[in-house]
Amino acid sequence: MGDGRPRKITAFTGTTFAENVMRELKESFRNGLNNSEACLDANISERTFYDVLKKNEKLKKYFNLLQKNISKIAKQNIVKQIKAGDVDESKWWSERKNKDEFSTRQENTGKDGGPIAISGNSIEIKKYGDSSKTDS
Repeated sequence: MGDGRPRKITAFTGTTFAENVMRELKESFRNGLNNSEACLDANISERTFYDVLKKNEKLKKYFNLLQKNISKIAKQNIVKQIKAGDVDESKWWSERKNKDEFSTRQENTGKDGGPIAISGNSIEIKKYGDSSKTDS
């Protein structure tokens, strides 16, 4: 009992220490923290964390699900703003979710969609593998 070594977590089963660790990990994951940050908050080593996950696939899936919580909340907040009539949020969402129609990305090409030719210094951008030469 008094050997001074920290208690090793072999499973999250019923001990007060394990319950506290589990509570801290859940809260950390719900708040969007990664595994390293969650382990720091729970005061356990990452090695211990991964050792437990190796033995418990169900727990691993549960933690992965919890880590998606903050993204879900962010999406809900954005949707709430869109439903409230926020045009800027609507544009932002459309640019990312409906890229074919609303993307702000621009492509620059040469004549008929080909490579861009730059004149003045006799520089020409050619397609890869084009072996023809340009005189300077």
